[in-house]
Amino acid sequence: MWSLIYRVLAERFQVSRQHIGNTLAEAERQGWFSITQGGHLRGISEDLIAEFETWAAGQMAHFRELAEQVCGRGCLAPEAMAR
Repeated sequence: MWSLIYRVLAERFQVSRQHIGNTLAEAERQGWFSITQGGHLRGISEDLIAEFETWAAGQMAHFRELAEQVCGRGCLAPEAMAR
């Protein structure tokens, strides 16, 4: 299980514990996920998962396009790099 303890998250993302608390409280109010009293993830909404998957796919497509622009035609295709 992932730990969602405010102190740990604040250190990881270099923000205040208050900011973490406000962000998590708002996300929980929106129904995106719920956490236990001990700071563990209890549940996550299907809508949030779908939103994240869409965002991640868009990021991958964007960075592929950037890599192609930077490398031009002289670089290996991503399929060749995976081998």
